[in-house]
Amino acid sequence: MEEKPNKFQVQETKHCRAHQVRYRFEVKVCDDSGNEGTFVIFDKEALKLVVRQAPDVMNEMNSGTATPQCVLDIVGRTCKFQVKVNDFNFKSARTTATVSRIIDDDLQNEKNDGKRQRLN
Repeated sequence: MEEKPNKFQVQETKHCRAHQVRYRFEVKVCDDSGNEGTFVIFDKEALKLVVRQAPDVMNEMNSGTATPQCVLDIVGRTCKFQVKVNDFNFKSARTTATVSRIIDDDLQNEKNDGKRQRLN
């Protein structure tokens, strides 16, 4: 599946008086047959794609960068997704599925070649 960023968000959440900056991506994906869908990717799995911590990306955005290069670099990547689907996905006006796991073939190949370390 190829990814094309639809929405990019770095969110700041407040829990227990602490601030936490997290990722939330909405990506438009399509498979080889041309079927399209929108997947929502949260912090842990998004980190596998951008390989930078959300606070660092947020600081870059606050200093004037519209969309950081690490986010632009996910366009055209080939990945396998494991998604969560429940009743809400079929009742909502917008059809999205939450990604629970990404198996990124590009990262796996680079890791095997020793070119890039994957963050878990």
